[in-house]
Amino acid sequence: MTTMQIKEKTYREYYKILTVIHSVQLIGHVIILVIFYYINSTKQLSTDSKSLNDIFNILVPLSIIGGLFISSFLTKNNQKKIKKKSKLKDKLEEYQSSLLKKYALLGGLIFFALMGFLLTGNFLFLGLAGLIILVFILNRPSRHRTIKDLELNENEKQLIEDPKSIVT
Repeated sequence: MTTMQIKEKTYREYYKILTVIHSVQLIGHVIILVIFYYINSTKQLSTDSKSLNDIFNILVPLSIIGGLFISSFLTKNNQKKIKKKSKLKDKLEEYQSSLLKKYALLGGLIFFALMGFLLTGNFLFLGLAGLIILVFILNRPSRHRTIKDLELNENEKQLIEDPKSIVT
C-alpha cells in the first residue's frame, strides 16, 4: 500500500503555481482570439446569418453581465468562508481553489463571446471578449491581493513574506 506524499510549499512556490496557471490560461485565450480573428478576416467561415446575430446580440451581453455578477458573488462568498479558517495552509488551499473557479468562469465567458464573434462576425463580441480578457488580467494573483482578499493577520503576513517559511 502506497501513500501519497504531499510536498510542503513556500509562498513563492504556491504563488508560482497560481501565476503559471493564470498565464497559461491568458495566453490560451489570446491565441484563440487571434485564431478566431484570422478565421473571420479570411472569410473561411460564413457569417451572414442575421437571426444568429440577433440571438447572440442578446445572449452574449447577458451571459457576460450574469457571469461577471456570479463570479463576483461566488468569490466574495468563498472569501468570507476562507477568512473564518484558522490555519494559513487551509486558507491558501481554499483561496487557490476559489481563484481557479473564478478563472474558469471568466475563461468560459471569453470563449462564449469569441464563439459569438466567430459565428456572426460581429466585432462587438470580439470587443467584449477583449474586455473580459482585461478583467482576467486584472485578476492576476499577487501577494498583495492574497493578503487583502483574505484579510490576513500580521503573523500570516509575515509567513507569506518570508521566502523560507512553509505555507502549504
